[in-house]
Amino acid sequence: MDVLYEDAHLRVTRTSDGWVRVTGEVDLSNSAAFGAALTRLSALHGPLDVDVAGLRFVDLSGLRSLVQPDSSAAEGPARLHNVPVHVRRLMSLLGWDPAGANGSGLPTMP
Repeated sequence: MDVLYEDAHLRVTRTSDGWVRVTGEVDLSNSAAFGAALTRLSALHGPLDVDVAGLRFVDLSGLRSLVQPDSSAAEGPARLHNVPVHVRRLMSLLGWDPAGANGSGLPTMP
């Protein structure tokens, strides 16, 4: 497993099968670095499969980092897997389809 990003609250790794695994909390304090790590990987490998089962907390800035990485570098949106109930609830409150109605696993930003 390769560590893509790590701080006191968040660990982002790339598994042997190429998926990204997110464990911990994403908020304003680390969302920019988190988004940058996803953008770098997406620029190299295209759309990402991201397992967010271990995501204990995410605020709007963190969710935005998942939904819309830097469009100049990213090859497309990530596909979220194992989305926790609290993340689905936040997406629903924002009017985004938690099921990823656009077929990518992530909603399109309004």
